[in-house]
Parts: sequence; structure tokens; C-alpha cells
Amino acid sequence: MLEISFRIYFYYNFNEKKFEMANLEGTNLNYFIRPNEVIKNYKFQTSLNSDGFRGINYSLEKPKNTTRIAIIGDSFTFGFGIKNTSDTYPKVLETLLNNNSNQKYEVMNFGMRGANILDIYWILKYNVLKYSPDIVIYGYFPNDPEFLKNNLDVNYCNLFYDSKLSIINFFEIKYDNLLNRFKKELNITDWDIYFEELVDDDYYGWKCFKGVINEMPKLNHDKNMKLLMFSIQNNEGMVQIEINTTKKVYNVAKYNSIAVIQDFPKSFWDKTEGYSENELRIDPENGEYHYNERGNRFIAEIIYSYMKNNTS
Repeated sequence: MLEISFRIYFYYNFNEKKFEMANLEGTNLNYFIRPNEVIKNYKFQTSLNSDGFRGINYSLEKPKNTTRIAIIGDSFTFGFGIKNTSDTYPKVLETLLNNNSNQKYEVMNFGMRGANILDIYWILKYNVLKYSPDIVIYGYFPNDPEFLKNNLDVNYCNLFYDSKLSIINFFEIKYDNLLNRFKKELNITDWDIYFEELVDDDYYGWKCFKGVINEMPKLNHDKNMKLLMFSIQNNEGMVQIEINTTKKVYNVAKYNSIAVIQDFPKSFWDKTEGYSENELRIDPENGEYHYNERGNRFIAEIIYSYMKNNTS
């Protein structure tokens, strides 16, 4: 009887149908999905479309003879600090594809500032799939498994765990959740070491990441949608910690039959060699380290090269 009561309690509290994505975004309203609004984007103003993302409005029905690509990710995919949407890597990729092919391409940007892996999953399920994309590309960034204390309810990750969850497991997860929500704060001096902690096997957010990646292919009901993933690098040069964490992330993706751009890290480091942070980042002297127009173009070029050489 106790076990039955527990199952009912768990289902009620973590029922996906009761979920509202904005609840996971903490208290900063700038991070909510805000359809048709104009938001502050570092020093600029950016208009959002009717779904609350960057770019034009699209019809649900895909145009004839068009390959539709949806890109999911966080602020690096959104293009934080970039004035013109055409300079974000999703739109640069669209231009490269259309300028070098007889095929028509649409590349839709579903990047959301401040998104973690759980947010990205809901965006994929409830915002992306209704557009029936042919390809979904996930632009992973090393802090995607991150959960902080202002994330309202990280326990939605439990939706991806074994349904035969025991009472003991439940309280272990609750304790682990509480511990990590207060442990993982942004008072950090070495980002690479911090990102390494985020893929620790015992960290709640990493468990959630693995659960979500396992779930993503299950959303591909008609089996026609291709899933592709790459890891946006935190460094312009080769750093061993980042090599190790990227390999771990890619192994999870490949285990779940998600294709990865295996050589993305090396290709990015090769392209950025010789450039200073000021030439690749938005405003590093003032603490704004998102990639600028040049950095976004490099990212798009690597994705384009992969797609050109891996078409089927």
C-alpha cells in the first residue's frame, strides 16, 4: 500500500502534462520564452517570433522541396550579443547550404538563453517537432547539464528515470538534488574544471543529461528525422579537460544512436588558431564570452562541411 501511495505521489508531482517550461527558468524574466516580444540582447534589441525564439515566423507545413533543419541549444545557439540574426551560426549555415546546393534549406533557431538540458528537451518536444524538421541539430555547450538553486524544480528529470523507482531511490534523488542545487554556484575561477564536474557520474545534472539524450530518439516517431549533435567549445585552443568532457558527452550521444560531429573540437581549434579572444568573443574585457560573428561563422562552416560530406 505504501508503494502504491508513493507511485501516485510521484506521478502527481512529476506529471509531464502539468509542466510549464517557464517554471524551470528561475526568476529572471529575460530567460522566459516570450512570443512576439522585443528583448534586450546584450547591447542590442532582438525581436522574437510567435514561438518566442529568434528569427522569422514559419508555417507549420514545410514548403515543398525544402529540407527543414531545427537547431536547439542555449545562448550560444541563440546568438547572445549578436545584433543581426543573419550573423548567428544557424542562419550562416542556412546561407552556406542554400548558396552551394540546388536544394532549398530552412534553418530554424530554437536556441534559448539560459537553457539547460531539461529546457532543451521540452523545447524539442513542444516547440520543434510540430514543424516536422528533417534534421535536428543540438548545439551542446559544456554547462548544459547545470542545475542551480534558482531552477524551480529539477525533479522533472525523474521522468526519464526507471519507472520502477523505489522509495529509497526517491529520497536519494531528493537529497542529491538539494545538495547540488546549492553546491553548483557561479563563483568559479576555472571554468574547465567546473565543466568537468558537471559530467561527474554522481552529479544530478549529468544523470538528467543522460536520461534526456536517451529519450530524444524516442520522439522520432516516424523515423524520418535525423538527429545530429556537436559540442561548442569553451576554449579557442586545445585543452585536455575539454577533450575528455567532449568525448564523454559524445559517447552518450552515440550510445543512443545520435550522430555527432566527431572532429568539431579539432576543426574549431584549427580555425581559431592565431585569433585573440577579442577577435572571437563578444566583449571579453567586460566578461562577455559568447562567440561573436566570426566565431559563429566558424561554427557554421564546420557544420556545413560535415553535412556536405555526410549526406545520404
